[in-house]
Amino acid sequence: LMSLKVLQADHFLRQSSDMSRSLGDRQHYAIRAIQQQPDELEYRLALAEIEKQRQDYGSALVQLQVADMLAMDDPEIWRLQAELFTEWAVTDSQQSGRAEEIYHRMVLKAPNIARYHLAWGLTLGQMGNLEQAIQALERAVELDMTDVNAYRNLAIFYRVLSKDREADQAQRAAEYWLERTAKGVTTN
Repeated sequence: LMSLKVLQADHFLRQSSDMSRSLGDRQHYAIRAIQQQPDELEYRLALAEIEKQRQDYGSALVQLQVADMLAMDDPEIWRLQAELFTEWAVTDSQQSGRAEEIYHRMVLKAPNIARYHLAWGLTLGQMGNLEQAIQALERAVELDMTDVNAYRNLAIFYRVLSKDREADQAQRAAEYWLERTAKGVTTN
């Protein structure tokens, strides 16, 4: 009986991933998957993404909070929550502080993951905290010197702050790593 529930839940998950379906249909199938297997992290994340696409941010947050409990403080779940709050902040400015709070917790929990610093820097930049954004992006490139996106955004933020020399250096680094990674050549 249990394996039948798992098979049904997986079937519903596949249906929820079918991009040719309406968001409402995809939501319905994701909910059905969760009804079959409520403790399955993947199903919660799928429904959270659908809810985010539907711009039902509160419902997406509930699914991510359950996912956080299931994953026991996984920084990847926090990253998804922070991304949700960042998107939500476009329509509700109070949410940007929540995104920043989560990114701060993420980089404390996993300080050597470059993409967390990149995401935090981009969020700080969106909020207008350019000096802090630069610090986060500089840390991202310390951890991953091939991160073209971090260099590009550093160049933009430096330029806004009239730090033209630093902006030029960051732009050159972005171009250099873009060319090298496009050819499949990296230092790793």
